[in-house]
Amino acid sequence: MSQVRNLNTACQIFIGCLHPSVVESDLYSLTSTFGQVVYIRILRNIYTKEPMGLAFVSFSDSASAKRAREELNGILFKGKHINVTLYYKPRNANANIFVGNLSPEFMAKDLEKIFKQFGTIVSVKVSYDPSLISNRYGYVQFEKEEYALSALAAKDQIFGSAKIQVSKFVPIKDRSDPSNNPNLYVRGFDSSMTQERLQSVFQVYGEVSSLVVMRDGDKRGEDRHFGYVCFKESDSAQKAVNALHNKSIDNVVWYVVPHLKRAARKKKLEADYRLKKEGWKKRNLFIKNLPLSLSENMLRDLCSEYGPIESVKIHMTENITYNDGQKVPQWVSNGSAFVCFISEESARRALNGLRNKMIEGKNVFVAMWKPREELVKSLNARKYKFFQRQMMEVGAFNPMFVQQNKPGRGRPVPQVPPQIPPPMMPHMAMPRVIQQEPRLAPELANFNSQPPETQRRMLGEQLYPVVLKNSNDKIAGKITGMLLEIDTRNLLALIQSPTEVAIKVREAVEVLRKAWAQNPEALAMLPVA
Repeated sequence: MSQVRNLNTACQIFIGCLHPSVVESDLYSLTSTFGQVVYIRILRNIYTKEPMGLAFVSFSDSASAKRAREELNGILFKGKHINVTLYYKPRNANANIFVGNLSPEFMAKDLEKIFKQFGTIVSVKVSYDPSLISNRYGYVQFEKEEYALSALAAKDQIFGSAKIQVSKFVPIKDRSDPSNNPNLYVRGFDSSMTQERLQSVFQVYGEVSSLVVMRDGDKRGEDRHFGYVCFKESDSAQKAVNALHNKSIDNVVWYVVPHLKRAARKKKLEADYRLKKEGWKKRNLFIKNLPLSLSENMLRDLCSEYGPIESVKIHMTENITYNDGQKVPQWVSNGSAFVCFISEESARRALNGLRNKMIEGKNVFVAMWKPREELVKSLNARKYKFFQRQMMEVGAFNPMFVQQNKPGRGRPVPQVPPQIPPPMMPHMAMPRVIQQEPRLAPELANFNSQPPETQRRMLGEQLYPVVLKNSNDKIAGKITGMLLEIDTRNLLALIQSPTEVAIKVREAVEVLRKAWAQNPEALAMLPVA
């Protein structure tokens, strides 16, 4: 096979949807039966050199290229339905049509047989999922726009009473535009809605191509009633949205919006929720320490003096009681609630007005609402700062010094008194600064060559057994994490002496004892003093 490329594009075909395992010799065996092949090129990623599933094949004459396109398009080749087209660079999007509601066995060749009567076809494609099951829709790209218009005009004569849908192709960038969407999703009605009634409601806005009324169950087992309405023209669909959405007509509060595919709908819902969260952060208040007898209506009345309220929600917890041996669940208030105002100004007034307000003899706490992820991040940062401050007060984790005196050598182990105030710190006898590099244990032989995350894990593995031996399994992890805040170089020296680690553990326990002084449950986890 010659490697000189035939520059006559009429002799060239373009093959898409190729399996990654396909190589040039496979394509030669596939196409050479239709004529003399003079050039084959599989497109590859410029950086990774991985095949992109696309290839060019050039023949010595245009008749061979045309015959190969007609015979090979849509066939199953090495596990994928390939798409074969004539090389036609200036494609006209207006010459492309969409064909939907195909039967599962419908193939590209079947589409070509139907539509080739209207003019020269550049490409035909039926869409398949990764399991090679037909998605039941496809595309026909004509050479000229007038060929596509002829096919659209004759669609009723072609298919008659068949359910196959033929419409103008809409580019992806325009599909998300509601003004270009003839399909509507509707709900708001109950089980009494019929397709005939739905047709009468929507046909006043334009010609309806198809519609359906559906019923489904939600997670609570309740029936949901909804439907889909497809207009012939997208302008008619937009008129229906403008006239019916959120309007009460014929005893139905209509919900009418452009129909979106699942991926597009999910993306839109996520974007809408992010936008709502930003609004809630400025209009929603979190209130706690409320009397348990306070109801949502009472709370609404209490807060309404600050401005219009959008919603009120009191947190409820399930309280299980038993009556004649039968479990009876009851929902009771836990003393906290959310109050969302309509405006930011009202929320600010309520924030200032409710601070330190007495309700039935109790001081309520009020703050602006935060999303869970922001709240957790804020609480963790506050806890870290609190423990860091406690450690610095007792000198437990001074990053500049590590005690060097070892017991058993005739010298006492120096310890920093836990209650020494900061001004006296310069007068204390501090241990000498370590100047030499600490010796590494065999388990840490390759410590210096590891990234910081791995170094931290290695240090934790060395510390945890010693910390556990001098505390208990309930707080050993927490204290290990606290010790890991020490400077790495000094911590390496500290690890060499289990006795010094034990001293640090005792100091950490005392810091926790002070920090948890008002928390009996937490104090119960600490070793007996």
